[in-house]
Amino acid sequence: GRYDDGVSKRTGYPTIGDPEDTELNRAQISYESDVVDVTVGRQRIQLGNMRFVGNEDWRQNEQTFDAARVDLNLVEDLTLTYVYLEQVNRTFGDNAANGRYQSDSHLGEVTYAFTPNFSAKAYSYLISLDEAPTVSTANYGLRLMADFPLGDAVTLSTAAEYAHQTDYDNNTTDQSLDYYRAEANLAVDSWTLMLGAEVLGSDGQRGFSFPIASNHGHNGWADVFASKTPAEGLVDLWVGATVDFGKVGPFKSIAATAIYHDFSSDRGSIDFGQEVDLGLKAKLPGGFGVGLVGETYGGADTLTDTNKVSLYLTYAL
Repeated sequence: GRYDDGVSKRTGYPTIGDPEDTELNRAQISYESDVVDVTVGRQRIQLGNMRFVGNEDWRQNEQTFDAARVDLNLVEDLTLTYVYLEQVNRTFGDNAANGRYQSDSHLGEVTYAFTPNFSAKAYSYLISLDEAPTVSTANYGLRLMADFPLGDAVTLSTAAEYAHQTDYDNNTTDQSLDYYRAEANLAVDSWTLMLGAEVLGSDGQRGFSFPIASNHGHNGWADVFASKTPAEGLVDLWVGATVDFGKVGPFKSIAATAIYHDFSSDRGSIDFGQEVDLGLKAKLPGGFGVGLVGETYGGADTLTDTNKVSLYLTYAL
């Protein structure tokens, strides 16, 4: 009980959004073929890099969706995806005031692979949430992804994305916001070097929102900006590296990650601080895995310095 779980609102303690709860995460019926995949029911949905729609599986109770989803592969290298979203089952569970969102949302994607190394995704996410009308938004965007083999065991992977967000359905605010993202990852043998920038636009009253995304892992692991984008918007510049040490002793593999973030506002030239994220994960025989992650955030006058350490265990059949 020595933390604020997002439901209890324990003042004076850090917020860790994992309240005690018991939930049914998945109950679905699926059909799969070479041409069409259909899933109906309570399901896990991960679209793209989960920046707009994801299952937030870092939390103890993941975010799932009561939805109908259709994926079509009618033409080679072309994929069409449509999702009708009826309810969002959030990570906070039934005991929270907004533990669920009633929804009338339509999510669409068109992905085409021009070559094995270059693809494009156009998307339209029309998000309508009864309990959160101020983040009911229409989002239209384009993401380009390209890989450049530079030699033996050397590959440069790049991505560029733009999206525009406006008010939608029951949202009575008048908003028009832009989103930009560019990233490059250079893989050299067991090393991967990362460089990126993300801009969450602002109109001076609100920032670009992601109400049904997997926000953990974006804009730092400490989740300082996970619940809400600052009204002034957010600019996130990051650089990092991952190294895979391979088999070490009893471990099947060990990998380490370090990422540095520099945060500022989209409007007003506000310094929102810096963050360092460190991670270590290992695979054990028998399908077990273990991970240790730590985050330290600070340097902003208007936000709370945050330090977190998490230890987790995984098992996969």
